[in-house]
Amino acid sequence: MSENIKIIKKLKIVTTGSVFSDYNNLIKKIELNLSSKKINIHNYDSNIVRERLVQRIIELTCISHTKKVLDNENKNHKVNYKFFNLNGVKINSENGKIDLSLKVYFFNLLIFVIFWFLNFKCAIISFFSNSLTKSLPSTILMEAEPYYINTDKNLVEFCKYGPITSLSEAPYIIIKSKIKPKKQSNPNIEYYNDPLHKILRHRLSFQDKLVIFFIILKVPFFFIKTIFCNPITIVIAKDFVNLLLFKWLDEKKLIKSINITTSSLRVQPLWLRNNKNFTTSLIWYSQNSRPLIFKDEKFKADLPYFRHMRVDNHWVWTQGFKKYLESFGLQSKINVVGPLLWYLPSKKLLPKIENFNIVLFDVIPTLKKFSGNGRFREYYTTKLMKKFVNDVLQTCQTLEKKFNVKIFIDIKHKRILNKFHDMSYINFLDDLIFKNKRFNIMNYNVNLYDVLKITDLSIAIPYTSTAYISSKLKKNALYYDPLGELIPTFEKSKFISFSSNKLDLERKICQTLNFK
Repeated sequence: MSENIKIIKKLKIVTTGSVFSDYNNLIKKIELNLSSKKINIHNYDSNIVRERLVQRIIELTCISHTKKVLDNENKNHKVNYKFFNLNGVKINSENGKIDLSLKVYFFNLLIFVIFWFLNFKCAIISFFSNSLTKSLPSTILMEAEPYYINTDKNLVEFCKYGPITSLSEAPYIIIKSKIKPKKQSNPNIEYYNDPLHKILRHRLSFQDKLVIFFIILKVPFFFIKTIFCNPITIVIAKDFVNLLLFKWLDEKKLIKSINITTSSLRVQPLWLRNNKNFTTSLIWYSQNSRPLIFKDEKFKADLPYFRHMRVDNHWVWTQGFKKYLESFGLQSKINVVGPLLWYLPSKKLLPKIENFNIVLFDVIPTLKKFSGNGRFREYYTTKLMKKFVNDVLQTCQTLEKKFNVKIFIDIKHKRILNKFHDMSYINFLDDLIFKNKRFNIMNYNVNLYDVLKITDLSIAIPYTSTAYISSKLKKNALYYDPLGELIPTFEKSKFISFSSNKLDLERKICQTLNFK
């Protein structure tokens, strides 16, 4: 049994921080165990392969580990922590040795077969598509927020004139997306469900398509030989599907850069990691990636997979977040460029607002059966979110009567409503809107720069990134923790404050709106 688990039992408190701390020690033992093994993949350094294997093991086991500990605590089970059986991966907590179940072998083999067949099918179809006289290079953006359903004008402006140099300097960009805008603003920025397939079908000469076809035929033999010599590499089976393809494309300098986003923190495939000609970037579209720390926690909580991220460049909002990433020893260039919202501040003149205006930024709570996501403890509960909204509304109603003013309140959701969300919270908001003429739900696709420029105060549930946009615009923002559960861990700023009770909330609203 590891030292941290003994500490947890001694304190009789199990928290996200303590579970992550213990899990991180488990991962370090796996790293030590793998360091003694020579893993041979042609043209790939063993250290790079081991790093990727550990990242994949974390992807497979982190959430499962947390849920198992939570389940055992809830049922008061006495558990032998010498072995963890997590999602088909058996880990010896004493020496970090890993054994894979038949389920893991079968599932990853199936994944390989499916994605290899899709590449094979694409290669066949490519011969019936128009071929270029000479193959052309491409830049890949693996994700962008879906603000471009009708027109991609704002997204194109962000790519071409925004701070991400790998995008602004790119002559041609393929954006991974199932959605194609009804109106496209630039013929050199295109959308495709699989950017690699777009390259294979439309960016190569006929001769190069022939070369690609034979590389794809070679892939299964390369894969089988590798996993036969190194069985543990089966867990990165999907990486093998594109490994030889990206190697060839890179050698031909047909990829200028690959850009991933915060959604890909857990996964950087092997073909993104090796020595290469193209550059890789991770674009942080949010700063809300640090785990929340509750007041009763005894351990610092860091996401277990942060230490294993591997890209050439990080693009972040603030100096404080840069320092946070540097604390993990990342071997990357970290560029501080301000808020990254997939659009730029608009140039239109904004109307002056005569009444007082407050914007709330919430996080729609998920249904209990979908909550967790690797966290031991859920913060964004329906109870908390209802109190967050109610407290602000009631406080503003009190201030309206006390100072004879009108305060208009808009609420902006962090995410688009989906089937995982708790509809009782949405119904609660609808009821409040019906009863309060000056309360409204804001359109999801609004330009936040425009909204915050004319807002007197933004109040956010901890720690949505919107407060840093306000700070950039030199507008006041307040994080409000309605149940007083959290230790403040946000990045300090002249324009950002924190409140954890209703009395202090009222005091800070009065102070910001200059009510006397």
